Amino acid sequence: MWCAETTGANEANYTESKCTTKGVGSFIKVYQGQVWHANGSQLKQGTKQIKLQLKGTAVLEAETAGEHFKIICTTSISEGAAIEGNGIRQGQGKGVLKFLQCHTSIGTCIVGEPIKTSQTKSYLAASKETQTHIVDVFEPTQGTSYAEISLSGKCGVIPVGVNKVTGSMAAGLIPAEKEGQEGLMVFPEKPITSIKHEGTPVTLPRLKFSSINLTFSALYGARLSTIETYGVFGH
Repeated sequence: MWCAETTGANEANYTESKCTTKGVGSFIKVYQGQVWHANGSQLKQGTKQIKLQLKGTAVLEAETAGEHFKIICTTSISEGAAIEGNGIRQGQGKGVLKFLQCHTSIGTCIVGEPIKTSQTKSYLAASKETQTHIVDVFEPTQGTSYAEISLSGKCGVIPVGVNKVTGSMAAGLIPAEKEGQEGLMVFPEKPITSIKHEGTPVTLPRLKFSSINLTFSALYGARLSTIETYGVFGH
């Protein structure tokens, strides 16, 4: 959005998306966040329940000592997932994911089920690392623990026992700037790490357990429980 420049104004974040009357002179760029729309209008307040359906498999991969250790799950269930309005600021979300029918890439290594995330919060942001330049960033609501993964048996260099997963992750959202019955949430194999959150550049912390870097890749279809159309707007 571009607004007529006033005395002392510069390119920055503003608390209200209002412009001065267009006049003679220069203009400044006013930042507006990425927002959810539902049923034809911006979701500024309130909550919409959302259903996530895993398409294919969800893969958690660790890279250590030259090994690529994977946990592959074929079933994922969302609990209490929702999108939320946040005024003119970035849209928000919340929920929990549970994973079942999981196995590891090492036959002698057993993963405990279910794998369940902690209560998670999310916010919309901008990123050039995605097709549509809009992402949903997921973090634990409290503390730093994202999930706990229990491993037993012989897992090579991967530590057995209960491993706490920390950090954050981001998914690209498709489509953008339009509404539809279903959207796609894409967690890429190469993690999204550079975003703009409310106009400020941020480097996201990597997913880890112990000191081992993790990547999470999955594709979800997402629909509102109310069967309304919805979408994400705001490059």
